[in-house]
Amino acid sequence: MTRLIFRSLLVVAVVSVPLWTGGARVRGAAAQGGAAITVDFQAVSADGQPVADLKPDEVSLRVAGRARPIRSLQLVRVAGGAAAGPAAVPSPFGTNAAGSDGRQVAIIVEDATLRVGGEVPLRAAVGAFLDGLGPTDRVAFSLAPHDTAAIGFAAGVARVREALGRMQGRAGPSPTADEEACRTRDTLALVRNPLAALGGGETPMTVLFFSSSLTAPAAARAAGMGQSGAGQCDITAQSYQGIGAAAAAVRAQMYVVQQDDTVARRSEGLENLAGATSGGQVVRLAGATGALARVLVETSAYYVATLDSDSSDRANQAQRIELRVTRSGVTTRARQELVVTSGARPAARLTPQQMLREARAFRDLPVRAVAYASRGAAGRMTVLVLGESVDPATKITAAAVGLVDAAGKLVGQATAAEKELAGSLIIIPTSVAPGTYRMRFAATDATGRSGAADYEVVADLAPAGPLQLGGLLIGAIRNNSMAMALQFRDEEKIVGYLEMYGKITKVSARMEVAATPDGPALTTVQPGGSGTSEADKFILTGEIPIAALPPGDYIVRAFVSLEGQAEGKVVKTFRKLPK
Repeated sequence: MTRLIFRSLLVVAVVSVPLWTGGARVRGAAAQGGAAITVDFQAVSADGQPVADLKPDEVSLRVAGRARPIRSLQLVRVAGGAAAGPAAVPSPFGTNAAGSDGRQVAIIVEDATLRVGGEVPLRAAVGAFLDGLGPTDRVAFSLAPHDTAAIGFAAGVARVREALGRMQGRAGPSPTADEEACRTRDTLALVRNPLAALGGGETPMTVLFFSSSLTAPAAARAAGMGQSGAGQCDITAQSYQGIGAAAAAVRAQMYVVQQDDTVARRSEGLENLAGATSGGQVVRLAGATGALARVLVETSAYYVATLDSDSSDRANQAQRIELRVTRSGVTTRARQELVVTSGARPAARLTPQQMLREARAFRDLPVRAVAYASRGAAGRMTVLVLGESVDPATKITAAAVGLVDAAGKLVGQATAAEKELAGSLIIIPTSVAPGTYRMRFAATDATGRSGAADYEVVADLAPAGPLQLGGLLIGAIRNNSMAMALQFRDEEKIVGYLEMYGKITKVSARMEVAATPDGPALTTVQPGGSGTSEADKFILTGEIPIAALPPGDYIVRAFVSLEGQAEGKVVKTFRKLPK
């Protein structure tokens, strides 16, 4: 093995690594004549496949009853749109480059109306849906009306599966009309509040809402509610219209599923919700497995129609929209309202620190970033973030990193010092409690352009019997030393770097390259080890040949075990570029 020189950064900082976002809106201070409004919608053929060749003259749009000409029509394909299955290779880094976004899917289950035993078919239907998500798709999971799950977009599909497995039906016997109305009020608030808090996202969000029934305004009135002093909870038409406006503001497309397949009657409240949010119909759980598979296909692409605003548009005012496609056999799904927002500050004016607190995307400056995890001090984890501009010729002048927990709270952040901005690859260490986070790398360049890339990081140690393992860092060999890199092109070999913690006796280890997380090894090497100034901290490094590999994304797997103990495993994706 070549003798590698490890820079002090690897000793001092090595190596650590929804939210709800998702509409039509105006960008700018307010709705002014000539400003662009965008309306997104789905268009599918009879077999449920996205239609890829619609023309502007085939789409008609009415806003508040008035026809509005469409200036342009763009088809957007979602990066995670092709269902990739559980064996898909995770992305080697996060990026905001064009075409990098996957879907954001929020799953909300009203367990208060789910009968005992009804969780079995529901788990099967949602589990099949999760199997079809792509590697760049993100999913959140909530229970209603009292969310005891609170799994945000940063947590990953595995955490959602765990919460789904713990979910139990809690429907009680024969609730009163007043109890049902109060439950409906609380559930609608749980759905509405996160939507209203987020503002406009760059891509649409899909919401799958499962419930057995909701109280309709007419039912509330029939029970003596909705009147002054009558009933504990008022359910009015505005209760549902508020959900529609919130969904429009954040570009959320809602699918409403009646989850109890033993209930024969329809729920007017669920129909109210479906009508207010997407103009769609309520899906029955009995056919939901197929219906949810169709959602995967429908959401793999969408259209963005651009039109000019006029004097009738008012900031933050919801207006009814009607969208039609004249082509025969094409079905559309669009929200029922357009909300012209007052507009956030232009991305170019935000500092990196300000972008850390935003849920939306910033694309003016294309960047990419990755994060690694290692043991920190006092029970915390060190997170090492590597970020760079997608264009090597662009100089980043300011950068910051933030770690956002599953509840959407910014719990850790750091700003790049001047010396950290000297090179093309920016390395920023920070510290956080163990957990799963959405890491955001935000940067600006000398022209004022702003960019931010997100990456999911598990900031925790992996068990290997009595040992613990940090994150697997992948680097290049340059000038007889290990140089960190996000992509590789001409390298004959890459280096795998792994920290071990614990009492070391007889350790066996290997590093492999594979095409998929669980696929056969293409190359296997025996890493070497060395101690550190810390008595219970050791370093494994392995030089892995990649010259014969064709361009693409690959998995590096590192296995560690003590004699007679359970084997530990950590993995990392790397990308090889064409020469």
